[in-house]
Amino acid sequence: MTVTGIFDAVFVNQLFGTTERGETIFYPHGKGATGYLVPPEREAGLRTGLRWLTFVALFGSYVLVALIPRIVEAWLGFALPLPWFIGGAVVAAVVMIGAIIYFLRRSAVGLEAVAPQG
Repeated sequence: MTVTGIFDAVFVNQLFGTTERGETIFYPHGKGATGYLVPPEREAGLRTGLRWLTFVALFGSYVLVALIPRIVEAWLGFALPLPWFIGGAVVAAVVMIGAIIYFLRRSAVGLEAVAPQG
């Protein structure tokens, strides 16, 4: 299995399902929420976009939670207190979750809505 295959299995494929007729359905907010019918010509682009979104979210989380505090500490010349670090991590999580939800919602624009899985 390739790295992309593992990445897809863990992150991307969780947001897709199929109908009885073999059509692809995209569930941006999970399989319990509304799904969107994906035309075959748009599926590859949607999957690629979700791979990039996941990569950017993972890398962005690292930058916001680990790298930026270390840069600030080096610049100031002392270690940040733990509550500052925890507060920064919470703010970073809220920002990243909001961005992910926004971009998942934008990915479904123009797609036909279908009923949630039962």
